[in-house]
Amino acid sequence: MTRIVIVTSSFPLHPEDANSPFVGAIARAWLDLGCHVDVVVPSHPEQGYQWRLPNLHIHAVDYGRPRSRQALAMSGGGMAANLFSFKAWSQMPALFSRMLQKARALAPGASLIHACWLGPSLVAQLAASRVSVPWGVSMLGSDVDRLLAAPLNWFWRRHLRGAAFINSTSHYMVHQAEKALRVPVAHLPLEIDLERFRPRDRKEARANLEDFPEKGLVAFALGRWIPIKGMDFLIRLWPEVVARVPGVRLVLAGHGPEEEEYRNLIRALHMEDFIELKTFSRQEIPLVMAAADVVLVPSRREGLGIVAMEAMASGRAVLASDVGGLREVLGRSFDAQLLPSSDQGAWVEAIVKLAAESQARDELEQGLRLRAERLFGPSMTRQALQSLLPDGDR
Repeated sequence: MTRIVIVTSSFPLHPEDANSPFVGAIARAWLDLGCHVDVVVPSHPEQGYQWRLPNLHIHAVDYGRPRSRQALAMSGGGMAANLFSFKAWSQMPALFSRMLQKARALAPGASLIHACWLGPSLVAQLAASRVSVPWGVSMLGSDVDRLLAAPLNWFWRRHLRGAAFINSTSHYMVHQAEKALRVPVAHLPLEIDLERFRPRDRKEARANLEDFPEKGLVAFALGRWIPIKGMDFLIRLWPEVVARVPGVRLVLAGHGPEEEEYRNLIRALHMEDFIELKTFSRQEIPLVMAAADVVLVPSRREGLGIVAMEAMASGRAVLASDVGGLREVLGRSFDAQLLPSSDQGAWVEAIVKLAAESQARDELEQGLRLRAERLFGPSMTRQALQSLLPDGDR
């Protein structure tokens, strides 16, 4: 059986976890191709990985003492963020050493070592070099912009010369990486589960959710509560929306370090009755998408835009920032749904328009679902990954 070793700084705790869905999708695609998959990943300080899939083995690498102080990718934004965090530096050598030790033990007999994120590609290269196994890297997420900053270009160019493949999940990221690295970068399309994220009856979805607004227009936004996701931008413009659309509600779902700031801002704007901060499980997200009238993606920077992809698959209207990968997710046919990330007036007008024109909103929802079926359907990731295997393993 073809064996793939994935080296990554973060991995979903379970199949429905919202953390690092990209890496989880890549692992499942390799499994669908009939491969055995070993995943080398930092251990979680509080929970274990709860995957029970045949031919998937997760090697959680423990490092740092006590464990609760580990500078983890899932809490620190990945190795890229940790590289810029002073408090994480003391534990980075231990993390790197333990991951390399495990990857080297798994490398003999592997067909490919697949690094997810640039940081773990250093581990992949060193592990592969001892046994002449091909290695490559998938660059995922908007933190690649930071990693490819000008002072580091020379290092990554030299490091990636020996990679069997380099790819990224959006054409935007491909372009950014090629411009910085001056090497060819391929596109790795990611699929969405079109059965889990599918159009559902809105009223029925709301009835099946606890403590979710039952009436009126509901806008929904999902993402980590950090500045680049733009949730504060939505909070600041919401009083204008409420003044023009009576009863409209905004549900912000996620978690992150900005929670207290968001709550203080909501109180300062007297929006407690119109804005709710929620934390939903990953299992609930498809139902929450279906319960919303419009999904807002106000990111200030975005490498791909998986929330927009899931909203489109759910048959819901989407308004998104005109940045990065969101442009290609929505496409030119829906460019009216792309808005300047800092233009509060444009966002207010677009939300008010969707609220007032229910027929146009219905037509938009149908069009977005059709686009999702065409671009994010099954087998997209598998086909791209299969081409990476050495000839004898295809």
